[in-house]
Amino acid sequence: MTAGLVEGFAKSGGRLTGVYNRLLDLTGKRLEILKEMIPRLARVVTFYDPGNTVAQEGARLGRQAAQQLGVQLIERRVSSIEELRVSLQGLKPREVDAYFYTPDAMVGSQSQLVIDAAKAKRWPTMFHEVGRVAKGALASYGYNYREAGRLSAKYVQRILAGAQPKDLPVEGYDKIEFALNRRTVRRSASRSLRCFCCGQTRSSSSSRSTNAAISSRQRSNSLKVALSETTASPDRY
Repeated sequence: MTAGLVEGFAKSGGRLTGVYNRLLDLTGKRLEILKEMIPRLARVVTFYDPGNTVAQEGARLGRQAAQQLGVQLIERRVSSIEELRVSLQGLKPREVDAYFYTPDAMVGSQSQLVIDAAKAKRWPTMFHEVGRVAKGALASYGYNYREAGRLSAKYVQRILAGAQPKDLPVEGYDKIEFALNRRTVRRSASRSLRCFCCGQTRSSSSSRSTNAAISSRQRSNSLKVALSETTASPDRY
């Protein structure tokens, strides 16, 4: 609504409707969890496009959270995929302690590039979406885009059946998931990471599957905690 794309949530009032999430709102919590996983965390790097207003706001929220947690946020401004690649290559392995995702569409589309570079430099990575953990990231806190896509498909079905977008509500997707890749943890040299993973495993000990999960309710949001043993399809979470 702030961007003027829709008139309201009950009815979009225009040619656009669909599903939205509060990705920006989770920025601070994402860094807080990373700090809990790595208590000695001192420097984290993030990349974002300075020409993207959403990315600018994400960086501001990340900066604010870093100050509160006593962490230095190293900001790398990149305006293209090539600049992102060069910036990743230019960072030395011990220059930062971890990679922390702040919302940026261009950087998010290149998550595999970031994950591969981080592995080579032995950086833990904290992303925003469970699918990145399946691709080798250490952890994520945010939304499952595949599930959100399934919800969006219902809108496509209704519109194809004759419904007008202006008459359909804009629906919020509020299922928040935390995912942790245990294989990535085991490759890490961080003892605190391994202890954190062991604690999550004990909390999910009632599950016999390789990927254990627990669910709870936090206010209006559903929080799912998943432990991934392998870099498998997100369907297995």
